Amino acid sequence: MKAQQRQFWVPPGAPVLPSPGEALQDVVLLQAVTHTLHQQLLSPTRIRGGLLFGYQEQHTLHVLLASTAGAPTWYPDTPRDVLQIDPRFTVGWSEALATLWPGRVDWIGNWIIHPDSQSAAAKHDHRLVRQGHTLGVLDDRSILLIPSWNEGVLEFRSYTLDQEGQAEELPCRVGPRSPLEVMQTLSTARDARMESSPEH
Repeated sequence: MKAQQRQFWVPPGAPVLPSPGEALQDVVLLQAVTHTLHQQLLSPTRIRGGLLFGYQEQHTLHVLLASTAGAPTWYPDTPRDVLQIDPRFTVGWSEALATLWPGRVDWIGNWIIHPDSQSAAAKHDHRLVRQGHTLGVLDDRSILLIPSWNEGVLEFRSYTLDQEGQAEELPCRVGPRSPLEVMQTLSTARDARMESSPEH
């Protein structure tokens, strides 16, 4: 699981070593994810950030779940970076999803909302991406998803890191499949792998 391999400190500006496999080119959000984040934007006491879980299929990252950051009492009263989420929470979610879909669904990044909920200039988004890199929560196989209002219209921006450790925006769209359809597809693939394994 990615959460167990997490680097908690990456020197600022250090090159991002390419991960094995195909590079990310676009992001697909499950409708349930967009609904969750839409509700956070509407809430006056919204949680400003959380975790993302999903899987990569060829060049596309599929986002299946957006969580909160956990209980507020887990964090000290002093201000913290919104991207700093209790690693035990990250590991707990990852283990639960890995039990259901081993080797398939994992922690794939974080989401964050700007303080005023509005779309910001790209330089502000890029600053958050650099923070994610410094904290070790963002690499070239994960994303930072920023939901916001852009002139009253719901907007999602997704960023990953290029090999120079700089922010790279990826096209982001909402997928047509329902959560049930996606879960059935993942479960069918899981069962097929289990049946073909030498232990069966």
